[in-house]
Amino acid sequence: MTRPATLVPGSHYYMVHYLDDDLLVPEVMTIRFTGETTDDEGKRLWMFQPSESPFADAEALPLGVPESQLNQVLDFVDLLAKLAELRGFHPPFVTPGNRLQPADVLKLFPVVTRLEQFLLGAEPHLHINIRYTDDSIFLDRTADAVELHVFTHPLRAPLEDKELVAVLTRSGITAKTDYLADKGRTRVLHFQLPRNVQLISEICAEIFAIPYGITDADDLVFKLRSDWSKVDGE
Repeated sequence: MTRPATLVPGSHYYMVHYLDDDLLVPEVMTIRFTGETTDDEGKRLWMFQPSESPFADAEALPLGVPESQLNQVLDFVDLLAKLAELRGFHPPFVTPGNRLQPADVLKLFPVVTRLEQFLLGAEPHLHINIRYTDDSIFLDRTADAVELHVFTHPLRAPLEDKELVAVLTRSGITAKTDYLADKGRTRVLHFQLPRNVQLISEICAEIFAIPYGITDADDLVFKLRSDWSKVDGE
């Protein structure tokens, strides 16, 4: 819980309210600490500005928190602990289906066929993803190679990040570009592959099977750049 000495003007804090009588459905309010003042009776108030959507019609009114309610103001670590109390009441959704092996990916989905069309076609950009997810591969065709772009999330999914790099390393391919974005939350990787349909197909199948964990209940979506503006499912 926060204490007056730990409050930093300009920093953001959180208050948790509940939308149900059992206190199981939380609503999190983000507030920015602006300073300290006193009320008409001379009692201390800690002032916070609620964060509003940029689309809100008007700025929210400042919030004055008295000493008796200051324990409701949480820093980020306290917020996570508060929400973790509810973990047992909100069991995680288990993805249906059975995880596939790389060979199964090549059997169930037209990876080889779509890559052959991509290498021979006019469109130089191909995006492949597991439907309804951000598990994606971006391919750019050049005159003598195929560039593979992937984005991992090392802080949120460190094992996926490690496994994806291992897939390319086993094929003797190292990243030409490798850097962190979003303050370390996103890792941007760029690999250059030979224009070999079989090799690219096997690498794609391994990526979707091992780090991305595709199942037999999933669907792979192939989109050329000309398809990006189309409605999903067309």
